[in-house]
Amino acid sequence: MIPVPVHTRLHRGFSIGSTVALGTATLNLLADLLETKPEKQTRLLEGRATVRIITLGETGPVAVKTCLRGGWISRFNPHYYVRWGKTRCQRELEFLFHARTAGVQSPVPMAYITRGNALYQAWLITQAITPHTTFAALSLSHPEKALDLLPEISRNITLLVEAGIFHVDLHPGNILVTPGDGIYIIDFDKALFFNGPRKKLIQKYKDRWSRAVFKYRLSASLSELPLK
Repeated sequence: MIPVPVHTRLHRGFSIGSTVALGTATLNLLADLLETKPEKQTRLLEGRATVRIITLGETGPVAVKTCLRGGWISRFNPHYYVRWGKTRCQRELEFLFHARTAGVQSPVPMAYITRGNALYQAWLITQAITPHTTFAALSLSHPEKALDLLPEISRNITLLVEAGIFHVDLHPGNILVTPGDGIYIIDFDKALFFNGPRKKLIQKYKDRWSRAVFKYRLSASLSELPLK
């Protein structure tokens, strides 16, 4: 496994690990942003995380994702995670790094940030992909165009398979599509390395994808990923 190059430091109560060196002005800008409450995400299939776009002097536009808990526990604890080894946002940044190293089209990982000790809040900063729509939204508005993108999506998933990465929550809402028909796979927060047979990993991707297409009533023609 290739080590991920990260600069670490503490700033105003935040623990920051970044793939680029960040100056004091940028760190203050981030701290000010993270101390404000983001609006709730409501777009189709884009998950429970909230994302804000901000421009940093060292990197340009970035997406700042507030990590939020899901399931029943989110009803009384949406913001805090229990620290056990690497933090959730650190693992996501590392999987983004490994995916990109394998050639997968995904946003450039910039930084992970936490606040707290045994219980912590988490944020992830990546390259901003703007403008974009999700593959889920495109599937509803232009199903024929979405169908044309399936081979490129499958090519990127094949790269994940070859790298042994299982993106546990890969579905049409976790793929961004740019105006030039570029695709970016996002939300690696639950990713893991898969040690089983290649065919089994491929089937896991196919099953997760087809369930999401059916659940959100997208065109049935989009349910079959051409993976081999």
